[in-house]
Amino acid sequence: MKKLWTRLTPFTSDTSGALGTLYDLNALGMVHDPNGCLSHYMAHDEFRRDAKAPYYVSIAQNQMDMILGNEVPLYRGFRQLIQASSPSLIAMVGTPVTALLSSDLERYAKDMEREFGIPAIAIHTTGEKLYDAGAALAYLGLCRRFVHGRNELRPKHLNLIGTTSLDLGSRETHAALEREIHGWGWNVQARLGMGSSLEGLAGAADAALSLVVSVSGLPAARYLQEHFGVPYLADLPVGQCGSARVQDKLAALASTRETDWQLSGSTEDITDAAALVAEAATKPATRTKSPDTDAVHAEANGSKASSLRQHPASSSTLIIGEQVSANALRDLVEQQTGEPADVATFFTFEASLSRMGDRALDGEAALEDLLDERGYKRIIGDPLFSRFLVKHEQDKDKLRQFPVEHIFLPHMAISGQLYASQLPLLIGADGEKLLLQTE
Repeated sequence: MKKLWTRLTPFTSDTSGALGTLYDLNALGMVHDPNGCLSHYMAHDEFRRDAKAPYYVSIAQNQMDMILGNEVPLYRGFRQLIQASSPSLIAMVGTPVTALLSSDLERYAKDMEREFGIPAIAIHTTGEKLYDAGAALAYLGLCRRFVHGRNELRPKHLNLIGTTSLDLGSRETHAALEREIHGWGWNVQARLGMGSSLEGLAGAADAALSLVVSVSGLPAARYLQEHFGVPYLADLPVGQCGSARVQDKLAALASTRETDWQLSGSTEDITDAAALVAEAATKPATRTKSPDTDAVHAEANGSKASSLRQHPASSSTLIIGEQVSANALRDLVEQQTGEPADVATFFTFEASLSRMGDRALDGEAALEDLLDERGYKRIIGDPLFSRFLVKHEQDKDKLRQFPVEHIFLPHMAISGQLYASQLPLLIGADGEKLLLQTE
């Protein structure tokens, strides 16, 4: 019964995560399902309601045609949709149906690009993973398709990667993030996520570096590093101290990029020397089943690991959420309270971004166990986690403290739009206000 979920709503799927990354790209997103996956995304997983919304459609293919492989109606529908929408990009997005039938999304994409001359990609989501996995596939697919080479280094220009709508929660947060970046004297070269464009993405290899603000952006950032020598930093400027931290790290990383560019003396694709130094950080993202990670706490850009830090028995705060933003929030909490904090996540767990005591959660039981073991006095996370903070008779001999202060930090991938009105702004000085709120 360990995998039984009884208190939390289903998290956002990888199909919705992929669709969210395409929103600003004038893309035609073709979702291969009988209509369920797309309708759920539009109703619950997408808060943006712009006048010029993307053209997403479910192919709604007849069940027998799909099973028997009759593709004539399918291609007829493709042609009608493309002619009606005039997209800049065609994206074939997978679902449980395509995974079950092993549908050849790559062939569909190549056929459409050949016939219409419109760039097309296949995103192999299955509907069985979580939103961050789908967003990661989409970001990486876009980089592979549209970033082909570098021309000239653009100092003080960065790629902003991983601005997933489900993580940032609002366009206001995205705008605040870009204002913070401009305030440091930097410009955004390419965006992957909110505000993205195919034209900007084409120049991503010329950027001085990439700023990754969610774990879903790491595969794309590593691709740019390995193939074009663009180093990356995984961090988010939460609070004034966080803003200063990110600014300093960007400056240090940019100097490395300039040196590498001068040494290479070429405009062809390269594998940057920094990628070799960051070998540990270029490993695929993993989710561990063990309760604690024994990984070292590495620098966010993966360049060099610091000394192993033992988990402090006195950790008083648990932050539950996406790992990059939770790490940034942890730094703010520790500065404001003077007490250590832990991070836990139900989503992608990067060992290179973790500290001793951090935990990957594979279900509700894992969160229950963590709360029982550590006895935290403060929880920062989605309001739905309040369901784990109610004392029951069987809890009387456990370490979990009651009452536990719960600071609401809504995460749309967990609770959808239930608490969208309570989303706080965390970027820059606004982040300093989070600990002032209580349940």
